[in-house]
Amino acid sequence: MNRKITHKTQVNSCETCPHASICLHSHTQHRQTSPVETFQFSARVLQRGEHLCYQGQLSENLYIIRAGILKSTITKPSGEEYVMGFYLPPDLFGWEGIDETHRSVSISALDQSNICVIPTEKMFTLTQKIPALGTQLLRMVSRRIQQDNIALLRTSAQQRVATFLLQLASRYRELGFQKQSLHLLMTHQDIANYLRITPSTISRILHELQHKKIIRIEKHVIQLLDIATINTMAEYS
Repeated sequence: MNRKITHKTQVNSCETCPHASICLHSHTQHRQTSPVETFQFSARVLQRGEHLCYQGQLSENLYIIRAGILKSTITKPSGEEYVMGFYLPPDLFGWEGIDETHRSVSISALDQSNICVIPTEKMFTLTQKIPALGTQLLRMVSRRIQQDNIALLRTSAQQRVATFLLQLASRYRELGFQKQSLHLLMTHQDIANYLRITPSTISRILHELQHKKIIRIEKHVIQLLDIATINTMAEYS
């Protein structure tokens, strides 16, 4: 599949990244003696709706999202599209298809986004020179797998919605936002697709939660009013 992707380019440096303390550089900054340029990467700045990569393209890079929000999708031969996940800073991705020659997913921006582009060969070289970097890389991959596994264990629609809200709240808190206030940049359709439930089901569940004063919905913002109850729902509903 050959598609032309237009994008603005620049350079991102870990030294100036607001997420450095929880990203690749977090466990290496006091140990590595390489030049600062070692932790500079090409960047892509995408506008809402633009693609970072397409399913079927050659896979040569790893990515870290520095700002914004992305979604990954798979399109089946029938034309059906499935949302596979959402990426928030400083998620590492692209490793899912590292043993393949082509991308297994398409990735697009849900808001203006800044992405660090790390050639796979450069990452392998860096981990050999700086062992602490390899350890942190594994931590970041493990975190994503754990998050996805927790989501997969939720069987009922209510559990899935509650878990999604809690995971999003946790990520927002790490980014410095109030954990009780979730600004949804993804559509209900995308969320429903990701959770493998119908849009009408997710709307019904959200309105039931609002009616019970567990959440408050204000346009694209959801206020979590009773996190303890949402936790209980995620585990036992």
